[in-house]
Amino acid sequence: MQASLPNGFCGRPPQQDCPHPNACLTCPEFQTTVEFLPTHHRQAEETRRLVAAAEADGRSRLAENHRVVLGHLERIIDALEPLVPPADGNA
Repeated sequence: MQASLPNGFCGRPPQQDCPHPNACLTCPEFQTTVEFLPTHHRQAEETRRLVAAAEADGRSRLAENHRVVLGHLERIIDALEPLVPPADGNA
């Protein structure tokens, strides 16, 4: 079971803790906008699947790493969603 990345997978052995899971999500230099919301949503959904799979396999450490990533993604999504313009184009 590998770590979810928006453009691939982490090759770190799953039995090892990661000191920086998806580090860009917490980097002060990381910038994102509402145009990336679909990517954040996809990565969050994939990360939820990885949490469930790790838990089902009894890999609690890996599941916790995935939960950390999911928490960061959820905070990003929650911050961006209010910025999405209305579908009718009226502000």
